[in-house]
Amino acid sequence: MNKRLKKYELIKLIEELNLERCDFTLLSSSALVFRGIMEDAGDLDIAVTKDGFDKLSKKFDLKAKGNGFYIVNDSVECIVDDKKDIRELVDNVYIQDIYNYLGYLESSKREKDKLRIPLVLDYIRNKMQYENISKQNELFINILKRNTNLMKVLDFIDTLNLPNYYIAAGSVFQTIWNYFDNVDLNNNIKDIDVIYYDKTNLDVNKDIDICNKIIEFCKNNNLNYEIDVSNEARMHLWKKEHENKDVEQYRNSEDAINYWIANMHAIGITKINNELYVYAPFGLSDIYSRTIRPIKHKYNSKELYDKKVKSWSSRFDNLNIVEW
Repeated sequence: MNKRLKKYELIKLIEELNLERCDFTLLSSSALVFRGIMEDAGDLDIAVTKDGFDKLSKKFDLKAKGNGFYIVNDSVECIVDDKKDIRELVDNVYIQDIYNYLGYLESSKREKDKLRIPLVLDYIRNKMQYENISKQNELFINILKRNTNLMKVLDFIDTLNLPNYYIAAGSVFQTIWNYFDNVDLNNNIKDIDVIYYDKTNLDVNKDIDICNKIIEFCKNNNLNYEIDVSNEARMHLWKKEHENKDVEQYRNSEDAINYWIANMHAIGITKINNELYVYAPFGLSDIYSRTIRPIKHKYNSKELYDKKVKSWSSRFDNLNIVEW
């Protein structure tokens, strides 16, 4: 068995190949070492262009393995695949795109590949905290689309033509957390919060009617969700009736979300022109980092926030709590 290779040893092997940077891409565990995900690799796996393969053929006695790979020497294997569309530059070396590699791991039946999935997911989650909002949003939507049950409910709600509607809060951020925990995307998602905004009809019976329609849809499609529906245009009336609080009427559903308790909680998804749209007034970084951070406004308080934090802490692990 070959000894495990540290990063500096991988670099030395790369230099010995004498290839142009554009002619090869690091794959598998060697790419993970360059990203700092793993400390060492069993060998150096590379994808090479046709030109790169020709150069290696002149210098080494390449031996075909039968799986598309060629043995270059005791520590290096290569496959002809330019990977130019699915690679990125790290430490002046092209390495396999992390999402492309994750897709491979998820489709693999090998136990060692399955063991790498949590490592890669944790790397992506940590990296995503600091990415720009465009990249964060792209991954966010891609993950949500994987939750086919939640998307079925969203699609049905879209047919109801509710004004200014969202699926909001828990079922959204929990889907993201479940993905990075490498568990079922609906794990511990018990209910779906649906909000909309209709100043023309503040009758609570309308909420009940909408709720019953969604419940019936879920029942008919074997979707085990509890449903809560709220017209945010009448929330000021609810607050007065149930909490004896005088609050201003929200201007729209987005205004309502802006006044929720914590950043990661203030999240909503809807459909616009048949495309999934995310409303995240405080960004997505706190969801990726599992950070509970208070939204300080006139309707929030330390008491309300601490109560909610206690509830979340009892249900979720590895939270980063920002004190009031």
